[in-house]
This record gives sequence, C-alpha cells and structure tokens, in this order.
Amino acid sequence: MSPKKAEPTPGSRERILEAALELFSTKGFSATGVRDIAAVAGVNLAMINYHFGSKAGLLQTVLDDFFDEYALLGGRFQAEPSEARPMRDVLAGYLTEIINLFRRREREVRILFLELHREDPSMTDYKARRMREIILPLIAKMQRTVGSPLPAEFLGPQVGGPLLFHFLLKPLVSRVLGATFDDDYYGRLPKVMAALILDGVNGTRDLKL
Repeated sequence: MSPKKAEPTPGSRERILEAALELFSTKGFSATGVRDIAAVAGVNLAMINYHFGSKAGLLQTVLDDFFDEYALLGGRFQAEPSEARPMRDVLAGYLTEIINLFRRREREVRILFLELHREDPSMTDYKARRMREIILPLIAKMQRTVGSPLPAEFLGPQVGGPLLFHFLLKPLVSRVLGATFDDDYYGRLPKVMAALILDGVNGTRDLKL
C-alpha cells in the first residue's frame, strides 16, 4: 500500500505565505528553512511543496503580487503623454504611488532589498525578469522625456536605490536624525525626490562618459 499523501487543510496556503513573508523579511531567504516556515504556519512540512513546489517557488509567490502592482505603476507612468504635465509633476506622481505601495508592503520591500544582490541560481532569472518589467519602462520614459544620454545601468539605480535604502534604513535614520516619517513627510518626499532626480539628470546632458 502506497503511503497516504498529505492533504491540504483549509487556510494552509495563506498561513504558509504569511509565515514566509514574516520570516523572509526578518531572517532572510537563505537563513530561513522550510521547517521554520512550516512550524510558524502550523502546517505539515509537505504542504510547502504541495502548494509552492519549493522554497524558491514560495519566495516567488510571496513577491509576485508586489511585483505585479509595481509593474502596473510603471506602465501608467510610461503611458502618460510627456506633454500632459511638467516632467517633475509626472515623476512626483509616480513616486507618490510607489511610496504608497512601499508603505503598505514594507515586508516585501525588505525582502526585495535583502535578496536582490544574492546570486541564488534558483532565483536569479526570476529576479532579473521581474526587475526588467519595473525598471526598463521607467528608464525609457526618462531618457525620452529628459533627453539624458545616461545608459540604463547608470540611470536606474538613481531612481529606485534611494527609496529601497530609505525603507530599509528608516528605523536607524529616525534614531540618528530624530526624523518622524509620518503622512506629512511622505506627502513631501515625492516632490523632493523628483526635483533631486531631474536636476541630477539634467546635469548629465553634456556629460561625456
């Protein structure tokens, strides 16, 4: 008689996702074992493979909704006619939506920051594909609108990097500078970032690399 397969219990998939989101964002993907996730979720270890195939598959599922929403924002930014509003206002509006997304999903942002640089063979292609969906439309729009000659590898990190660093280092910055990151702060941040990004980009028009 073949061994009986583990059957999913109601809500097991959601509990696994929540446990993985919490553990990946605090301990990191590499330091989190599937047994840790199963224990926190209160499920049989086999349920992780049943629902997600592997730990890498679980991480991809944790991040997919976040990436999907992020990519939609980029698509709307790219689609807005360049002449409709001043570029600074267009970029500030886009940054406002990104910041709102990051504030709602800070755990996913932390996972993204912690895991992007890791060369895990099971995740490298996935991360590259999803990041291209986000970054390339943004860079194309800025290159076209602003007229910057900067290649993507120079321009991209100047836009996404500061936001990722902010959300990762926010507790430390608050302690060091005594800053309060409230709704008022986040209401002003997009305009400040748009001005800094565009002034920097405008300064590169005649730069010879």
